[in-house]
Amino acid sequence: MRSAGSISVKSSWRLGGMLAIVVIMVVLTAGWPLVNASISDRQRLAAGGTLAIGPSRKDSARITVGDSWSLRKSQSDPQQDYELYYGGVDLSVRYVTLIGRLRPGKLWSGLGHIVRISSSSARLGVPSPIENSQGLRGITGTFTRSGRAGLATVFPGPGGTFAIEMTTLARPGARAADRAAAQLVVRSIMFPEVKR
Repeated sequence: MRSAGSISVKSSWRLGGMLAIVVIMVVLTAGWPLVNASISDRQRLAAGGTLAIGPSRKDSARITVGDSWSLRKSQSDPQQDYELYYGGVDLSVRYVTLIGRLRPGKLWSGLGHIVRISSSSARLGVPSPIENSQGLRGITGTFTRSGRAGLATVFPGPGGTFAIEMTTLARPGARAADRAAAQLVVRSIMFPEVKR
């Protein structure tokens, strides 16, 4: 004859075992989609590949990436923006429609307003001129947000109806090589409508 104590030990063991199985099932059911989403959201880009941004060929630009760059697909839209990362650096590329022709100083202050909308801690430094390989001039300067530092750059499109804004931010521990790779992408900007 079994004692009441042995029955209660077996019952509690069964209950504990069933509870463990339920917990594992919940973790797998809820956690796996999160893991899968984070993996499937990342798209590795081919070295030397180009990304076009803009609504049409006339109103667009292209950037070229080097080896080991990745794209965050859920935060990227080829007509409006790209979120890229490499090593310890994040690079945002944005297409902005302009109303009227704006001088570089106005483009810079406009970029300052845009980055402060995303974070009240965002700040731009004093801009200086930058030139792409087509001879088009833009402006660039320091960019800080939430304790991270990088650069912001704006290139107006050739028709003056749009601009491409790019910001880089280094994560803690980012190497100088990561920052340099981001600047190569920024300087690679080309406008298809500009003939060399």
